[in-house]
Amino acid sequence: MDLGTEWLAREQRADGTWSSASPGTFDVGVTAIVLISFLQRAETHNSGPHKKTVKAAAFFLNRRGRVDGRFASTDSVSPDLEDALATYALCELYGLTGTRIVRGTLDLAIARLVRDGDEIAAAHPLAAVFVALALRGARLSELDVSAAAADAATDRALRALSGKDRPEGPLPDLDADARIAASVYLTNLRGESGRALDQTQRVQLDALRDRVLPANGGGDPWAAYFALFASDHQSTTRRRPWYRALYKSIPHTQVVAGNDAGSWTPTGPWKPVLGRVGVTALALVDLVDGYRDCFWRDEEAGD
Repeated sequence: MDLGTEWLAREQRADGTWSSASPGTFDVGVTAIVLISFLQRAETHNSGPHKKTVKAAAFFLNRRGRVDGRFASTDSVSPDLEDALATYALCELYGLTGTRIVRGTLDLAIARLVRDGDEIAAAHPLAAVFVALALRGARLSELDVSAAAADAATDRALRALSGKDRPEGPLPDLDADARIAASVYLTNLRGESGRALDQTQRVQLDALRDRVLPANGGGDPWAAYFALFASDHQSTTRRRPWYRALYKSIPHTQVVAGNDAGSWTPTGPWKPVLGRVGVTALALVDLVDGYRDCFWRDEEAGD
């Protein structure tokens, strides 16, 4: 994990951003994903070894926020997804630090997600998912989001994930595994607090485990991302096979030599959008989630 974050820190540009596979077309989205990966490690703009990196990324997103609540550029491959990711990342930062520097930008962005939720959900199911996650994060951080608005966004995302039509535009669709994993995760986040998986959901996730790990084995990287977070809603005993699968897969596909040492090589349908930077950030989020959850559960169990 340390090698990965060091590589990401070196790849940051002077303006605080990271480049997507096609520079300029998804840079806001990739920058938000990388920021999320640092925040998952509890690194913020005022703490941690990469606080300057986090500060530059957060300040970039904050500056990009417009009065209409949007962040994406006009040449973005998916403005709605970039807007949702940027809002989610800033919500995570606000939740960790309470910094009021981003509060004005967040208020405008959240209002836009609530107002245009149906339009965003129609654009791409992944955008709908991150709208739901952003609004839930905003509510947990005691920002101005009602429980009804957060649940409505979750319901929209679940409908988008269950749809059969491929979204229009240049973004690849989420594959079947990613849709199942995201649906299980969102279903268990609905309401004021998460709840344990039911038997049907446990069976669904167990069936996914060997298919979605390693996350960059040519499939959809979002499948591993959502499946790992969904699997958090299980007992320690049922979670352990996920720990084993995670650490037998993702670390072993990390580049270990050359200029890209510490990163992961992009493969699969999202390669043209996320590029090496985005795929590396997602792999780190997966690892941090597994490590943190495993550590705390083992501590509680006395292992």
